[in-house]
Amino acid sequence: DIKLGPGGIEEIEFMIQYLQLKNCRKHNKLLVQGTLNAIQRLKQSGIVTAADAATLRQNYIFFRTLESFLRLSGEKTLKHEGNVIKNAAAFMGFEDKPACRTGRDEFVEHLVAARESSARLSEKYFTLF
Repeated sequence: DIKLGPGGIEEIEFMIQYLQLKNCRKHNKLLVQGTLNAIQRLKQSGIVTAADAATLRQNYIFFRTLESFLRLSGEKTLKHEGNVIKNAAAFMGFEDKPACRTGRDEFVEHLVAARESSARLSEKYFTLF
């Protein structure tokens, strides 16, 4: 489930909204709609680093794109059985290459890394305040 759990969409959105509310008295321009706009404002205000903002933005776009694929496929979660992961990998641009790992394997590695990096950032910013 790309929405729930550590590093998922909802954790990213919750962290961003928390940081907006936590810091809006000092930085009144933080209160904007849209997670991507909020990430940009948090970076401009110095609340998150440029590197962390880039990671959050990249992960959020990745998860939202994947969510669109799942919705179009009539799926709610990624499933190992069938062709869901293989089709998701192709949709997300992870293609099989001769004599290399499969696009599916690269996709799963990227998905796991995105979740882990988002979860680490969530832990970092929640423990700082």
